[in-house]
Amino acid sequence: MATDDRWGPFEPGKFGTSQKILVERSGGTVKLMKFEAGASFPAHTHPDRTEWIWVVEGQVETEVDGAVIRLGPGDLRIFPRQSRHRLAAAAPALALVGALKDL
Repeated sequence: MATDDRWGPFEPGKFGTSQKILVERSGGTVKLMKFEAGASFPAHTHPDRTEWIWVVEGQVETEVDGAVIRLGPGDLRIFPRQSRHRLAAAAPALALVGALKDL
């Protein structure tokens, strides 16, 4: 994965990630998320939001309700509202992640 600063500054995140908020509204957020090698965002749910991830660089392992799929550049996965899901990256990765409130 490229290490240049083409995306500008990122804010420290959790669990081996950092993020740059691109859109933040009452109905949801869209952020660019960097995963460090070994990053692992634990399983969680969103009671009122559907979340999605679109991988830009690298690979991200996703799990939704026990079904594991590894995503690469250009791959998209949707995590339905109330589904138990997690994200992990063995090597550095970059992805767009959004969480949108169900209407």
